[in-house]
Amino acid sequence: MSKTNNLSQRLTTSQRSTEFLISKLDTHFSCLIGGLAMPLCFAPFNFSWLCFLALLPLLVACRHPNPDIRVLRGFLFGFGYFCIGSYWFAETLITHISYSWPAALGGHLLITGACALAPTVFCWLSGYLYNNIAGQTPQAKKLRAFFWPLFLAALWVLIEDIRFQAFGGGPWMSLGLSQIDSPIRGFIPILGEVGTSGIVIGLSELLLTTLYAINRGQLKKSVLVGSLVTVIVLGAHFLSMIEWTENTGAPLAIAMVQTAVSQRDKKDLSKQTQRLSQLSELSRPYLGKAKFIIWPETVVTLNRGDIDQALSELGKQAMFARTSILVGAYESTLNNTRFNTAFTLGYEGGQKYKKRHLVPFGEYVPNYLWFLTDYVPGDQNRSLGRDAMLIANSGTLFGVSICWEGSFSRDNNPLVRAGAHVLVNIANEAWFAGSSLPKQNLDAMRLRALETGRPVIRVANYGPGAIIDPNGKITTSLQADIANSAMGYVQPRVGTTPFLIVGADFILFCSFAIVLIICIILKRAGPRI
Repeated sequence: MSKTNNLSQRLTTSQRSTEFLISKLDTHFSCLIGGLAMPLCFAPFNFSWLCFLALLPLLVACRHPNPDIRVLRGFLFGFGYFCIGSYWFAETLITHISYSWPAALGGHLLITGACALAPTVFCWLSGYLYNNIAGQTPQAKKLRAFFWPLFLAALWVLIEDIRFQAFGGGPWMSLGLSQIDSPIRGFIPILGEVGTSGIVIGLSELLLTTLYAINRGQLKKSVLVGSLVTVIVLGAHFLSMIEWTENTGAPLAIAMVQTAVSQRDKKDLSKQTQRLSQLSELSRPYLGKAKFIIWPETVVTLNRGDIDQALSELGKQAMFARTSILVGAYESTLNNTRFNTAFTLGYEGGQKYKKRHLVPFGEYVPNYLWFLTDYVPGDQNRSLGRDAMLIANSGTLFGVSICWEGSFSRDNNPLVRAGAHVLVNIANEAWFAGSSLPKQNLDAMRLRALETGRPVIRVANYGPGAIIDPNGKITTSLQADIANSAMGYVQPRVGTTPFLIVGADFILFCSFAIVLIICIILKRAGPRI
């Protein structure tokens, strides 16, 4: 009898605690605080576990019956999320493009507001299903409780990808990226970055369901849901131990050459030759030792023909040493536009890759926003590469991406499907030097390694640079913000991951189908509320 009383007292205490916690989560302020905490889940902090807690206020708001409150709380969460997370945008406008503080702040708030629309729409739509589509019969409520985590996961995947694609793309701080070092990373080779975001939402909702069950005294349900969370996490850990691809050939010695040239110095035409000389001196110790020497994206503004002439002596030395050098440069066209290219110099020279995914408002303005052309920074006279061309070196095929192409699975998967054994990303991080974005861009390449089962090499002006193994682990690194070089080894890989087979578009199609089917099931389960 005393044991029963003690159990009842403990349950009552737990119910009071969870009731207090849920009441605190169910506020405008909590949604704002949750959004403000989200940037801590990403580099350089990488508190991946915090993501599941920070999402709780947003998920509580999704159940609120008042649509106006859902919209407000969704926006507050998104505003905190992206206002802090993309602080580097205003800093870049001021430092490198000479915007005034008011203009830079206005641009930053515009980007923040656009990104904040994603959690706003998510919160409003999910609440509409919860309160309006689902029936009020006991059967309908049971079905809603059963499908709710899956519905939220699928809906988030759809809305987050729309945010990625808006205005040409912007994959900043996806939930999937936050899990690069967590046990959940085991899902990345199967579902990719986009699908792993859904897993994060689903697990967070299961945690919230556990709290609600404890609050209502539903001990069995809380244990069942908690066990399900444990099974999912343990399953992800098991999946992370699977080798989806296999080695082919011998490891290759790779040298990374990193510069630290500011945007202001990059535009100084009098220092072009000096920068090429610096790159050459950093590269010469690796001639004959490394099979491939990789330079960053366009550290000089000379055209490819001028670079070929300036580096003719280095090219001869590299040819004699049987070493290839990958150089980032511009290549002019007959209509006065330029390709952003990467081409090889020295041994196996003459190969090139042209950038296929340009940066909106930096390299082009979307056609439907043509009226902004005169008001945005950047070089608008760029041409678009069409094919996923590979670069061969010592029998190994390298798939090259330039700049933010590395942030998109849709730009990297075609390279691997074309036969790439190794992925390479060259970039210019001088725009964002000293901010959190270069480290997040490096994490994005670690994601590409997991998605494709391929080693990845990343070299950037201002860094950080790294050689990454197929499991997303950094094996060789270059410190950011200094000119430096390092040599490491990559093991070419063949084979495919499940995500390579299905791709992001199939994940989105499945998410859309899940949302639609659940809506139909709940609609038919009983009369609307």
